[in-house]
Amino acid sequence: MAFLQEPELGREVSSEYFARPDPLALGERLYYLEIAGARPQVTATEPGHLPAVRRASEVNLALDFPRNQIRVYLFLSEAASQEIATMLRQRAPVGAVQSRLKAEYGRDLNAALSGKTNRHVKVVHEALLPEQFFGLGKTIKRVHPTLLQRLQKKLRRWLRQRLAEYLQQQTQTFVAATENTADGVTLVVTFTSPPGLSSLRGAVRGGPMKPTGDGAPKGVPQTDIEVVPGYKSG
Repeated sequence: MAFLQEPELGREVSSEYFARPDPLALGERLYYLEIAGARPQVTATEPGHLPAVRRASEVNLALDFPRNQIRVYLFLSEAASQEIATMLRQRAPVGAVQSRLKAEYGRDLNAALSGKTNRHVKVVHEALLPEQFFGLGKTIKRVHPTLLQRLQKKLRRWLRQRLAEYLQQQTQTFVAATENTADGVTLVVTFTSPPGLSSLRGAVRGGPMKPTGDGAPKGVPQTDIEVVPGYKSG
């Protein structure tokens, strides 16, 4: 934020953020900017319906312990998805496309697993009631910070590798999804039996808080990626 002398400190949030039941996290602030003459980007709607404001890019996670899966939902705004599609059509270098994509999910991914209260993580676990599934909240207090740091590191590495492969091999599939009239696209990345999830599962259940084993990431788990027109969060 320029007026705080902290470039790229803030990020745009959807209107759903303001309706969440959770309190603001410590140190979190909300700012509303109204720029004279500026108009919000809206989606095309059917006659008789009010236009909807376009969504900003965001990341949502599902830690599904019964299925032994981590699902990452990378929603790309309409502007971001069109920019990436253009780069793919022009056969831009893989590194350039990857950097542009990471700019949309990097900070949100870290924030989702920071341990702070948020609504972007869904935890499905046998030790939790369904109403406790959304947001790490109190659940995260059972987990040693090192486990979350390791998970962040692994997810960043896996996403970087698998998304690069996907965009090279499934270029037309991604581009076709961006040509849909829906607002933006969502990349749904499913990691099955990922290393480290077992340690996290035990911690959520109430097991030892200190991490044991599961050090540096080794290999990449089974990965499935699909692109969905519009917004999907699990």
